[in-house]
Amino acid sequence: MPPPAPATLADVPPPFLQRPREVVDIMKGLCDWARRQTEDTGRIAACVRIMREEAKRQSALPAAIEREQAIENRTHGRDAHASPSARFPPPPTSNRPRPAP
Repeated sequence: MPPPAPATLADVPPPFLQRPREVVDIMKGLCDWARRQTEDTGRIAACVRIMREEAKRQSALPAAIEREQAIENRTHGRDAHASPSARFPPPPTSNRPRPAP
């Protein structure tokens, strides 16, 4: 059970006896803390934007390489999506020459 409420001003514990000047100092401290928190949040948002842009740039590089390889394969008559067995026929099983198609 909590203690009873103070009956007189003398019964109030000292930490709760704030003078107007002390209250203003506390409020200034809180405002300063809130300002710094806002600045920090802005910096974090800027870092997140940079990371997102970098991730997009990094994922665009493999896509560009794949496009370039597909173009290269088309110019050489190879299908980039063909199965490996279609691109590379298996070696002959005997020493006899393979018949011409």
